[in-house]
This record gives sequence, C-alpha cells and structure tokens, in this order.
Amino acid sequence: MRRGANTTVKRTDAGHVRTNHLRGATARRRRSFVYAMVLGVAMCVSVIGLSALMAVRIERRSQRGVSNFAMARAHAQTAIEMGYFLIQDDPDWRTKRTSGVWVTDQPVGEGTFTLEVTDPDDGDLAVEPNNYIVLTGTGVHPDPSLTLGVQDEARFKLQVWFEQISGGFQVLPGTWRQVVD
Repeated sequence: MRRGANTTVKRTDAGHVRTNHLRGATARRRRSFVYAMVLGVAMCVSVIGLSALMAVRIERRSQRGVSNFAMARAHAQTAIEMGYFLIQDDPDWRTKRTSGVWVTDQPVGEGTFTLEVTDPDDGDLAVEPNNYIVLTGTGVHPDPSLTLGVQDEARFKLQVWFEQISGGFQVLPGTWRQVVD
C-alpha cells in the first residue's frame, strides 16, 4: 500500500501500520545538500572573480603610475634640452643671466617643467667663463585621477653637468643623474 510519492505504508504481522518517511527526508536532505553545494560553489566563483577584478585594477593603477613617471622624466629631459638651447642660442648668456631658476612651470604636453642653471664653484655665472655649469630640470606630470580629493603628480628631477669647450659645451661623462630631494 502506498500513500503519496515519498511515503511507504506497510502492515506488520500484528496489524500495526508502519510508515516509512525516510524516502522523503532523504530526498529533502539531498536537495538541501545540493542547494548548499551550489551556493558554496557560487560563492567561490564570486570571490575568485572579485579577486581577479581587484588584481586588474591594481595593475592598471600601477601601470598608470609608471607611465606618469616616464612622462615626468621626459619633461625633465625637455628642461635640460631647453637650457642647452638657451645657452647655445645666446653667446652672452653668462652676463645676461644669473645663477638660479631660468624657467618656471613651463607647460609641455600635459605636464610642466622647471629649469635651474647654477655655477657649482662660486654661484656666479659671469665670474669665470670656463666654470662648469649644472643644469637641473624638474618634470611634473599630473595624474588625472583624484585620490581622496587630492590630485597626485609624478615628479622627476634630472641633473647634468656641462663644461665649456671651444665652440660650445660638452656633457661631463657620468653626470646625467636623477636628483632625489
């Protein structure tokens, strides 16, 4: 004798009725276990997906920082080249200009550069025409994204020493270097 899809009824020798609800309970347990497994797998997949998205975001931000730093370095090199051009273009530059900042926050591309020209011996460019000169270029490249309401920027400071030779200047070997403030 059967009652319902999951219940089995049996009569014993004494005439008692025995029902078997195990089949229904087992099916419910099985469905609950499968449901829990599906939820667990879905949660694992979600965590893996979110982790991958965070890794990509961090990598992208890192690459943007490297790119901004490279642009700041290019702006600093532009400052050095501009200083070299200003010196080569004017034969009386030592008497017309003073030691110090020659160009301040000059726009270039999306960033700016600053050029400083100094005489490391006595600080006066006009005293000794054969003294070394030091050109220091500072490049700044802004990061367009705002972090906590503050705009970040990449800065790079480059320094090079020149010596005067007949017909112009030459870079002293090994003097191109990054300056850390």
